[in-house]
Amino acid sequence: MNSKIAELDIEREELQRVRATLALLETMVRTLERSNEALRASNEVIITYNTLLHDKIRHMTKQVEQVARYAERMQQQATQVGNSATKYNTWGLSLPLLKT
Repeated sequence: MNSKIAELDIEREELQRVRATLALLETMVRTLERSNEALRASNEVIITYNTLLHDKIRHMTKQVEQVARYAERMQQQATQVGNSATKYNTWGLSLPLLKT
């Protein structure tokens, strides 16, 4: 009878350790779930930010391309004005606003 009681005491202690381990594991699972929720929310914010940043970069790229085209047109016009001034000078004429 005493051996049976001792055996039951050992099983009860083992059961208590298993319950304590289970409670600890359940706490860890809840902590990981909260952590995953926070990471999910953080990832959504990062994705939104990256999307906005990508859109802004694309818009800025278009603006830079427009400025480059404008600068190219201005360069072409300046070249044409320079060529015209050279022609006038070759003919011995001077343009009123150009000092050569």
